[in-house]
Amino acid sequence: MYPASKNLWLAASLAVMTIGTTPALASTTSDAGDPVSIMASCGAVKNPDLGGAKASWTVRCNSTQIWIEGWVKDTRSDGMCGWVTANYPDGSTWTSNKACPEGNKDTFSSPPRDGRIIDAYLQKG
Repeated sequence: MYPASKNLWLAASLAVMTIGTTPALASTTSDAGDPVSIMASCGAVKNPDLGGAKASWTVRCNSTQIWIEGWVKDTRSDGMCGWVTANYPDGSTWTSNKACPEGNKDTFSSPPRDGRIIDAYLQKG
């Protein structure tokens, strides 16, 4: 059994596959470091906040590939770091550098991969 936030993410992912559109999805999270998951397509701008970690990214595309560019920041002196993970349509995964301690802000650009939709997560731990 998945926690409620995971069920929401799974349901939205299935809805995206079923209707063929790519809405932004931000699942509910806790301060325990559960990821904020956002599925998006070309041109989308996302600004997730976990309470202790914040990020902002833009989804970039060319004629065949997709990637994200942005930043992640540690916003709380709690001994945890923030980072972003991207899952590509080809099944590959990329993870940014961790931003910590508090106040540290790390910029990133994930590598381009084939596809038109990317599923990115803000995490902390």
